[in-house]
Amino acid sequence: MASPRSWELKVERAEHHLDEVKAKMAAYAARNPFRATRVRQPRGQRHIWLYRLEMTEKPDPMIPVIIGECLYDLRSALDHLAVAMAPRNRKASAAFPVEWTDPWQKDAAGNLVYGEERRRSFTSKIKGMPDEAVEMIRKAQPYQRKNSELETLGLISRLENADKHRELIVVGHGVADARSVVTVGGEAIKQEAAGFRPDGAEIAKFGFSARVPDESEVAVEVSGIATLAIKIADIDGYFGMPESLEILVAWMRDSVVPDFMPYVRSE
Repeated sequence: MASPRSWELKVERAEHHLDEVKAKMAAYAARNPFRATRVRQPRGQRHIWLYRLEMTEKPDPMIPVIIGECLYDLRSALDHLAVAMAPRNRKASAAFPVEWTDPWQKDAAGNLVYGEERRRSFTSKIKGMPDEAVEMIRKAQPYQRKNSELETLGLISRLENADKHRELIVVGHGVADARSVVTVGGEAIKQEAAGFRPDGAEIAKFGFSARVPDESEVAVEVSGIATLAIKIADIDGYFGMPESLEILVAWMRDSVVPDFMPYVRSE
């Protein structure tokens, strides 16, 4: 049996980090660290009661670090594959390029929009690779995709770059598929919120048309699964965890590596 190649070891390590994240998330969820907290309404809306989700405990601060390590291994695996596809005299320059805009884009007058350096850099990274592999790399570029910021390669590159150069991955904590049951005078009011609800999100809201009860007469119970989600700047919403990381790891393991393996050079 052949020994694992470097990119396979990188993906294997990424899977190990994913398992670490899952274990820490499970431990966090098991403690049910959340509750509903009433928010006082303005004087003219005292008959409307609003409750927000309050996370009573923060998740392990090592989780964003581990996510960053997982993403680094995935991104590094791409470069290792690129080097393996390059001829011997190009290995020092080879890499897996990631471009958010087309380096060869032209304006309405037919002039190139970007400088020569970007095109030279892209070409240098893939020079000498098999034509089929080069075409696959070009098609995988974020600028080729309609929602580039949501595509696998774009996500890996953007998150890994942010973690490496600026700050840790931004991880929000909250509850998945929250369900609140408000009991007033024996009558239950049920409200559900599908998906991820971050700390501070509205969890229950209801009004009284007749007598406003005393707070001691009202009971609010919140159920759901305490979880985490990745937040990316300039993109609305959250990326659920660990599902998002599972998708990225599976993409590398089950699609990228098998697709490029035929073009890896024997030397």
